[in-house]
Amino acid sequence: MQFKFTLPKQVYILPDDKVDVGIFYEGKWSTDNITKITFDPNKKEVSFWTFTLAPHAFIADRCLDYPYNGFRLRCIEPEVALLDINTKRIDLRFKIGPVWVQLVDREEDEFAHITDK
Repeated sequence: MQFKFTLPKQVYILPDDKVDVGIFYEGKWSTDNITKITFDPNKKEVSFWTFTLAPHAFIADRCLDYPYNGFRLRCIEPEVALLDINTKRIDLRFKIGPVWVQLVDREEDEFAHITDK
């Protein structure tokens, strides 16, 4: 059977990132019996074939952006700092206050719901 699903708009994945699919079968997640995995980055659509009818999920490496390549922390005004983090795939900038943290300077659609908020 062929399955297709669209990743949520908040999932950040680059066209050359590894895409994998897992199936929950016999009490555990497995990538066995899954073939022909394809990913259309324009539609954010994942397609795969399997003979096992069970819950399935997109799988991403939890260390995809680790270890960091570097970081820089600096004070920009009283009680406000900027933290730049250079990861394997992207550079992130956070504005940090006494009781808040804000992601800044990201224009990708995947980050729209949390950038500059």
